[in-house]
Amino acid sequence: MTRQRDSVRLAAGLLFYGLLAALLHAAVPASGRARIEQLTRLPQVSFTTGLSFHPIRGYTLMTAEGAQVRDIEELRRRLVGNASDAPLYAQLADRLAELGEGRLSDQALARAAELYRQQGAEDSQDADLVAGYAKVLQTQGRAAEAERLLRQAVQSAPDRWRPQALLAQVLAGTALRTIIPSEPGNPEMSWADSLLSGGGGFKPEPAAAEQARRLLAEALALADRAVQAGPDQAEAYTARAVVRASQRLLDTILAPADPAGEHRPRLSQALFHPQTLPDLRRAAELSAEDPQAWGCVAWLEVLAAACQLGDCAPEALLRRELWPVLPDHTRAAVRAVLARLERLGQDAEPRRASSALAVAGLLQFFLVGDVSGGQTSLRRAVALDPSNGNAWETLTFALAFSRQFDALLEVCRQRIEHRDTARNRLLLAKALEKNQQLDALLKEAETTQRQHPENLLANLTLGAALLKVDRTDLGRARALQYLAKATRLAGDKPPAELAAELLFQRGLWLALDGQIEKAREQFRRLLEIAPGHEEAMEALKAIEQAGD
Repeated sequence: MTRQRDSVRLAAGLLFYGLLAALLHAAVPASGRARIEQLTRLPQVSFTTGLSFHPIRGYTLMTAEGAQVRDIEELRRRLVGNASDAPLYAQLADRLAELGEGRLSDQALARAAELYRQQGAEDSQDADLVAGYAKVLQTQGRAAEAERLLRQAVQSAPDRWRPQALLAQVLAGTALRTIIPSEPGNPEMSWADSLLSGGGGFKPEPAAAEQARRLLAEALALADRAVQAGPDQAEAYTARAVVRASQRLLDTILAPADPAGEHRPRLSQALFHPQTLPDLRRAAELSAEDPQAWGCVAWLEVLAAACQLGDCAPEALLRRELWPVLPDHTRAAVRAVLARLERLGQDAEPRRASSALAVAGLLQFFLVGDVSGGQTSLRRAVALDPSNGNAWETLTFALAFSRQFDALLEVCRQRIEHRDTARNRLLLAKALEKNQQLDALLKEAETTQRQHPENLLANLTLGAALLKVDRTDLGRARALQYLAKATRLAGDKPPAELAAELLFQRGLWLALDGQIEKAREQFRRLLEIAPGHEEAMEALKAIEQAGD
């Protein structure tokens, strides 16, 4: 079964390296060695936020791991043990996939499909039941079966909005996969991955392009009918927004190639376009108490305006350069969303209020550049609901970005009190590093690896901590043990970000062990994956100046 991973997020394979067979070569001279030692650090921790686009799920806010875990626990509590659990298992599969638990997600999807079949979804006249089953089939990669069932549902119940909306989105996804090739030798690579890795380097065959246009034209007609049949249904408007975005994406792909080869900005302009906003605004209005829907609207307001200004790079948000130059109507729209979220943050139910304040803090920090206001909202959010992973994650990043390291350390300790996970302990180790509490850092890294011995990042962190703190031969030998284990746990094809981190840490170990040529090879391979990696260039410079 091939699960579709067709999300565009607008935020290389490695073989196991034989470190254990290392031999001593020429030593790095003292000055060069000192520079390498200065580069030692714990692994970088990524923070992902912004919008993702998916033909079925539409536009969604990227969420933190803690929020997904909380949702999973809630969904599992709601299971009653009969066929009516089918939609809950489908939602559970989505959350597990977002968490990176592909095997468990596939199991939940299979269970959802089984329960839908127990209800007779394959031959049912219940259009909503068929639509739910078809959505599961689409997620499993069985788009043809999903399309067949939805066409039957639309024919038997032409006045029902849901089958038409879902069929529109299925056809949009099929259209995109028709024109975007999968990577040779990697059939599981989604159309989104292919698009972002090579969107400017291929052109569909004319027949495929024409088929995609026909599918999207039909999809738009279905989405229009879904809105007419369900004018008070948020999902109908979301479906139309998705189809229109897919049409613009198709137009972008079929347009003449950019001579500069810059396809990402053009893709951003297609997906984050002002024409998408009316439908998403209406969907948010119909989901008036859903802070995620309003957060999507605010993000799209800003990204659409930014793309019109020619600056789609997310780095502009962190540089605080974008907000002051946005049009007045865009800033007014974002402020209106913040005002609504503040009202939702007064909800008597703590979890609902916390969710609204977490989104408000995210928007204040990233979009508006209001660091103080954002932190206030986020602290209120975690006080109301300590299980709110989104709020904790954004607050942690906000404190790190604003270099409030004492407060960062305090918050990381509080996170562990509420949820003791490997990732939260790694964040605490990073906070200790920023506060120069190196002995405590090493102790925390050892505790984390002991509690999570098969966790890749726990092993990588302990290896890096030993390189940084324990400069003895024994410390370096222990570091090798954990770096090698992390490499094994990463497998043959880790994500590019992880591959880069492994190369960097192994390069440092080899350089400190005197294996200059092998260290040089690691840093050069890293620069192939991440051109412009400053630390890798600095390490190479130290090695080159030191000489062999």
